[in-house]
Amino acid sequence: MAGEIVYADLNLPSGFPGSRTPLSAQPLSPPSPRWHRTALWVGWIGNVVLVMAVIALGIWGSSGCKLCPTDWQLRGDKCYWVSRGGDMWSESRADCSVRGSQLLVIQDPKELEFLKDLTQGSNQFWVGLSVSSPEKAWTWVGGSPLNQTLFPVSGPAEGNRCGVVNRNRIRSDTCSSVLRWICQRDAVPL
Repeated sequence: MAGEIVYADLNLPSGFPGSRTPLSAQPLSPPSPRWHRTALWVGWIGNVVLVMAVIALGIWGSSGCKLCPTDWQLRGDKCYWVSRGGDMWSESRADCSVRGSQLLVIQDPKELEFLKDLTQGSNQFWVGLSVSSPEKAWTWVGGSPLNQTLFPVSGPAEGNRCGVVNRNRIRSDTCSSVLRWICQRDAVPL
């Protein structure tokens, strides 16, 4: 029998010295302390509360963050774009439309003051203001009339006249003049 290998299946009592529990019967990990389970539950509850807060802010609140396209300037809820070259008023209006915007419609004197910084001291820019015929009044591109007490326009209000921002004032010019222009659009809330 020399050199022969013999296999045997031994059933030793569990208390017998040198006996081991088979690997398949051993637990995979020791039982975790009670505080581990408590910490895990607190973590899960915290995650659920955070998810609910994010959903609530998305529905009822606003983060206050707004986004404008590249090369546009954000101020309040609006994005502004200033042309580099010049064109006539109708082409300027068409260019703004292609950009998903409109020629600037000035809402208040603070916005007019902001334009000085936006245009970096340059003199004249088309805005969305025009008079289509001699019997009509100054009208913004959206169709609303100009409040002449808020923004008096210097120059004639004849047919084929368009509005120009000149520093912090609005003046009249022929719509066929070639000037730079300012487009505006709503900022996208995040």
